[in-house]
Amino acid sequence: MTEKKVKININGEDHTVQQGRMLIEITDELDIYIPRFCYHKKLSIAANCRMCLVEEKNTKNAIPACATPVNDGMIINTKSNNSKTAQQATMEFLLINHPLDCPICDQGGECELQDLAYLYGKNKSRFDIQKQTKPNDNLGPLISTDMSRCIMCTRCVRFGTEVAGLPEIGTMGRGESSTISTFVEASIDFPEEEIDFLSDERIEVQLAEVHQELDKVLDETSHGALLVEGASVVLMGKPNAGKSSLMNLLTGRETSIVTDIPGTTRDVVNETLQLDGIPLQLVDTAGIRESLDEIEAEGVKRALAAGEEADLVIAVVDASEPDAMKQAESLLEDRRTVVVFNKIDIVADTDLLIDGIQMSAKTGLGLQSLKDQLKKTLGLSLNVSSGFTARTRHIVALGYARDALVAARSLLVEQRAGELVAEELRVCQQNLSEITGVFTADDLLGEIFGSFCIGK
Repeated sequence: MTEKKVKININGEDHTVQQGRMLIEITDELDIYIPRFCYHKKLSIAANCRMCLVEEKNTKNAIPACATPVNDGMIINTKSNNSKTAQQATMEFLLINHPLDCPICDQGGECELQDLAYLYGKNKSRFDIQKQTKPNDNLGPLISTDMSRCIMCTRCVRFGTEVAGLPEIGTMGRGESSTISTFVEASIDFPEEEIDFLSDERIEVQLAEVHQELDKVLDETSHGALLVEGASVVLMGKPNAGKSSLMNLLTGRETSIVTDIPGTTRDVVNETLQLDGIPLQLVDTAGIRESLDEIEAEGVKRALAAGEEADLVIAVVDASEPDAMKQAESLLEDRRTVVVFNKIDIVADTDLLIDGIQMSAKTGLGLQSLKDQLKKTLGLSLNVSSGFTARTRHIVALGYARDALVAARSLLVEQRAGELVAEELRVCQQNLSEITGVFTADDLLGEIFGSFCIGK
């Protein structure tokens, strides 16, 4: 089927073009420039800036070139006084609330609005009422908003929906209250728009996807942080279970005092070592038992506190004791705990000792098995490199962001509480912004500069 051709006249010259095509497409091909803001050849037509108004002889009012299909016999004049007057009036309206601070604007000299205002605008505005200012929403680290300068061309909205495939932002309100906002907050701030995001299944799906992605990032950053900053590994167990002997075996020197007297270690003993290139902070502690001795009781208290703060606990059990397996059963339930059956060299029957590392701190038997288990439990593998590393505060911020996201999903699914969902998502965004640098809490500055030597 052949395309129908029509004859039109543009600025005094006749042209034969395809019927139904938009006028602005034809003029672009003919190198006849018509000013525009909202139009882009890769996006759908919005026709809301009205900057492309031109005169058509057979039409009373100026027509928008981006939304007018060509028909046979049209006579267009893009340079007439009527066209220029319509464009100047449009530009005057677009700049009514604009701060007009080009000399101090970051986009000064590289601004399409500035260029078109110079070419097609008036040199003076008739609007002498105080300009309206609009607050800027934090839409994330990838979108910068300046709503007082925004002319509502909606290119960002259409790009997100049509190109990126992420309809997260939209135009809300009418007239002077028009603004660009997120999908969730818009339903709260502009109830008259009747945006019921609570009934939109996409929101729940997207929250689940972001939750999954945050979990993945947390796993990778935790892995990287352990590689850079190291992990805290605490030795715990009853007196004379062999904790200090194991400490010395792992460090390769006499770090802790070893005697046959129960309760020799009274305080925490710290030593840094490398486990196949992975930094570990190894901590020996006092034997866990009830004691009337004030000093030993304080040592037990410190041992328990060290265990609570540790990334991993090595629970040392005396394999020669009759209830060794019973001692280990409760410990095996904690995923942060590696159970070591020590003194295996003096045990005749080891078949009952399962789900733990059988070793002898005295002879070194089972040491490699313990090292392999430590790396496995910490989630470290020298054969798999982490995609990136992160500081501890970054991991904490990611954790808070994930918690807020979990709360948002729960409020959405169980309580259908829109305001609370939006608030939890805002908390999630703020925590992520602490990493990207868009939002920084005042009390974070001390943490940042605490790791630097100022003055050098």
